[in-house]
Amino acid sequence: MALQYKTALNSFINDSDHGLSRFALSSTEWAILENLRDVLHQAFKDVMLFCSHDTATLASVIPAMDKLDSVLASSVLKKVDKQIQFTAPVKISLLAAKKTLNCYYTATDNSRMY
Repeated sequence: MALQYKTALNSFINDSDHGLSRFALSSTEWAILENLRDVLHQAFKDVMLFCSHDTATLASVIPAMDKLDSVLASSVLKKVDKQIQFTAPVKISLLAAKKTLNCYYTATDNSRMY
């Protein structure tokens, strides 16, 4: 949402009458927000598609995990659609998310249900 109002937010925050200039985002911080929006939008959409039922089953969770894993892996390795490289903080966060997801894969592999 903040990205849609970037110009207005910058104008308001940078107006000395409001005393908010210390909260102004740098161009790097705006780039991080844009990166997060791009990767999280796709991941959220895909996961919600699989997990939108009243109860989650392995049959619905595993495909959701696979899709999320694919989004995380491709986001770390490739450029986004706009041909902009993800910022370092976003790549590190994506790698941490992928590592966490791998822990769930391990738990699933060790399950008798699987």
